[in-house]
Amino acid sequence: MRLCSAHDGVAWPKPRHHFKPFLAQIALLGSRQSGDYRWLLGKYYGRLKKYLDYWFWFCDFDKNGLCVWDGSDHSGMDNQARRCGSDGVMTVEGIDLNSYLVRELRAMAEIAVETGRPEEAEEFPQPGRKNCPSGSIMFSGTKWMGFIMTGTSAATNWSKIKSIAGLIPLWSGIVPEERARRLVEEHILNPEEFWLPYPLATWAKSEPDYYQERREGECTWMGATWIPPTTWFFMDY
Repeated sequence: MRLCSAHDGVAWPKPRHHFKPFLAQIALLGSRQSGDYRWLLGKYYGRLKKYLDYWFWFCDFDKNGLCVWDGSDHSGMDNQARRCGSDGVMTVEGIDLNSYLVRELRAMAEIAVETGRPEEAEEFPQPGRKNCPSGSIMFSGTKWMGFIMTGTSAATNWSKIKSIAGLIPLWSGIVPEERARRLVEEHILNPEEFWLPYPLATWAKSEPDYYQERREGECTWMGATWIPPTTWFFMDY
């Protein structure tokens, strides 16, 4: 995902825009490739735990297992403000964020086992366990049109905006087979939504504010295709 540039961080400080939840997954990938987990035995393991603690202690205000973005720019989908708000809002439980966290928790559980801490693996909720994002994603009334929606920490206020974010739970591996089939057949392969000449659109063509072109030099996520990372998610799926 796109991070703010160094200039952005100096000119417009965004202290809550910390790195997106991929750190444990990256550490696990590197360790699998080398076959060596020893480098994680000291401070790095502890720092990864603290990083996840930040999300669940400070970004899940109602403790329902779903964390919030600090606006669209924090999500990396820079101008999807209608989906997840603007900087400083901290109320939108992004379906993308919580899908990333499912994979992050899964990675941390594996790292705990591989570094000789099998008892600590239980600390990282997995699908089916209480307060795991996966259970909240699939339970919270998000089955409109087979799509998976972004919500807010007001619990029942679910947005019906069709963004590529609503497809990312496929990549996290938590979508039941029948639901996954609907997402693919009714939405991903729909030429009026995401299956455009250069798939996949990041904002459904059927949305009233969809557009492809860049405006005022922006990094647009209102319909343009981004191969890295979002199209890759579904190539991987």
